[in-house]
Amino acid sequence: MAGKENKADLYTLSISTDYVPNSMKLVKSLQDICRSAILSRLTLQRIQQVADLPLPTIIKQFLCHFRIPDDFNLDGMFIDYNFNFPNHVHHKTHQIHPGKCLLGNQEVLIKSEHLNEPCALCNTIGNHTMVFEEEREKWRILRHRNLMNCYVGMVDYSSEIECFVLDFPKINLQDLSFRMYLSKIRSPEFLVWQLLFKLTDVLLYLQENGLTPWELCQPQHVVVSSDGEIKLENMLLYLPLKSGRHFSTEMISRNVCLFHSPEQTQGLSHGPETLVWGLGCILYEIIAPLPSTVAQSKFCYSFPPLVLHGQIRSEYSDDLQKVVRECLRVNLDNRPTLLELKSMSENKVQILGKSYTGPDSLLNLLPKCESFEFMETS
Repeated sequence: MAGKENKADLYTLSISTDYVPNSMKLVKSLQDICRSAILSRLTLQRIQQVADLPLPTIIKQFLCHFRIPDDFNLDGMFIDYNFNFPNHVHHKTHQIHPGKCLLGNQEVLIKSEHLNEPCALCNTIGNHTMVFEEEREKWRILRHRNLMNCYVGMVDYSSEIECFVLDFPKINLQDLSFRMYLSKIRSPEFLVWQLLFKLTDVLLYLQENGLTPWELCQPQHVVVSSDGEIKLENMLLYLPLKSGRHFSTEMISRNVCLFHSPEQTQGLSHGPETLVWGLGCILYEIIAPLPSTVAQSKFCYSFPPLVLHGQIRSEYSDDLQKVVRECLRVNLDNRPTLLELKSMSENKVQILGKSYTGPDSLLNLLPKCESFEFMETS
């Protein structure tokens, strides 16, 4: 059941931003037609295999010479993807574009960085990543079914723009839990255990590769893809980023503080135990009677979720309630380990899955959230 994992042999692709007259945009050469046909068969997931094709180097370079925005159907707009990230730099030097890729017409996120434009907010320039280059490279090459993967990295040296092509998220878990709350919809327990298994699986995979992404282990950074898969966001979305060693609670929003572990609020060092706390917050966000999005407007200070919200829904089993409470223990030494949580959740998924007949994923609950859609359009 574990997600397929491997390190991709990434190389840098190039970007062409040459001007093309409007009168020529509809005219495709035979080369372009062949290129489109090959790439559409190849798909974005296998783009790195171009280097292994039995073709001359010049043809390989032609296949991987992407044109922005033509190959990704960008609309020229950018979005601030998430306002709740610790020390996230919000400015036009770093933009995130939703788009569609020529390869299989797949929806993607394009993270662009203007490498040498000054940033007034972080008092540096884009090529100063503020994290170790080795760590940045890991986020580019790691592959896991439950990680928002970075498929390719591209650099246009003439304009000094670097782009990363990542999985496209349908909705994040915090937004989904809020919609479910408004529509009075409860997640089946099987899906909650499945969520825990998938997150522990990807977190252990990242930990094996020297990464402890405590910044991402929060409900707003877990997303559901268009095919219903649970994915942890990729840190490349938020670079440049100050290292966790320079993390300051004064620079972040109350929404993030809500999910801080006791060791974080006290300025202590954090490790795998902090990830376990984050998992407890994520689970609680799904099964709580009152999600943090609602409670946030009622309280001015940061409290542990169980203190702030009260008890867990009684409809869920004692085992699930116990796991959440153990993950949210103040003493980090008394919390379960990621390996223990993975083993327990995998066992529960196998047992419950034998008789489970409900929705295949949390995404299937979204169409039922009619109350929220009505409020948005009214």
